[in-house]
Amino acid sequence: MTQTKYIVRRVLFGILLTGALVAAAVAIPLFQTASHGINEVTAVTTEAKAASFAHRFDAYRGVAQQFTSRTELRLRLERYLNGEWDLTELRQYTEPRLADSLAQSEEAHGLIRFARDGAVTAHIGQAASPDSVEVDYQLAPGETRTAISKVNEIPMLEVQAPIFDDENQLIGVDVVFFYLGDIAAMLADDTRFGSEVEKCLLHWPSNLILKAGDSDLIQVIDGIESRLLSADASNYVAGIVPSALNPDKRVRFYAPLADSNWGLMVALPEHSLYQPAYLELAWAVLAVVVLMLIGSIATSRTIGPLIKELGEKNKALREQAAELRLAASVFEGTHEPIIITDMCQ
Repeated sequence: MTQTKYIVRRVLFGILLTGALVAAAVAIPLFQTASHGINEVTAVTTEAKAASFAHRFDAYRGVAQQFTSRTELRLRLERYLNGEWDLTELRQYTEPRLADSLAQSEEAHGLIRFARDGAVTAHIGQAASPDSVEVDYQLAPGETRTAISKVNEIPMLEVQAPIFDDENQLIGVDVVFFYLGDIAAMLADDTRFGSEVEKCLLHWPSNLILKAGDSDLIQVIDGIESRLLSADASNYVAGIVPSALNPDKRVRFYAPLADSNWGLMVALPEHSLYQPAYLELAWAVLAVVVLMLIGSIATSRTIGPLIKELGEKNKALREQAAELRLAASVFEGTHEPIIITDMCQ
């Protein structure tokens, strides 16, 4: 009986080992495929979110360029540069009209107009100090430049839009300031990624990172995200960020904003990101385990009686062999002749 149990155990162990190998062969590729699919979907979602940010920045640029299109103000600026008007006259004419336009805009909250010679021809609304603004006088027609400025300790988006005369010569630059409450709301929105997501905007030229705070947009000056900026922007492409830059067990995805120096970084906990893949893996392993148990039980019930019968036959053969050895010992131990007959002889 002991040998019979040993055989049954070996058969069952072989079944379980085979099942484990099958489970590994099925589960590992399944998890890799599922996680790859999750990465692709998350990367596409990150690019879609980056596109919405880019669209919002385009709206800011459009508003800034609207101020430069005022023909009568542009002509007065040309007269000033030609020496026909002095700066005081120009400011008295320009500031009230730009203030009216600024009041009609829901997005813009401040404006500084610089002449080509660096003079401030208008300073209205919630705007930074003119001395703190680095004006780019090399902007091409239709080109804008974005940056982040603090106005009364509040981060604001700064958009520079050039002003050109009829001969396509630069005569000035408008610097328009926008509150970032809607950008903060977009960063805080977790409808696409879940409640554990962390999103931030990277501005490569100024080496800044913007994240949604409790009440407004805040600047991150330390932490893991700030170390990401130590690399050049050209090293980042749309998709998953190399794992070497994820020491906090978060998986990061990056998407550049179109035609700008901004990029969107999305960080998700690894366990929540790959939870669907873990569930698929668990169901696959569970299915294999159940099949293994069913196979083991069926095999045990099938071969058990057969092995038991073989054991009983083996026992009977051993008993017969013992009787034959006993009879043989009788013949071997006697010195007298022995005749075996039956009842008829």
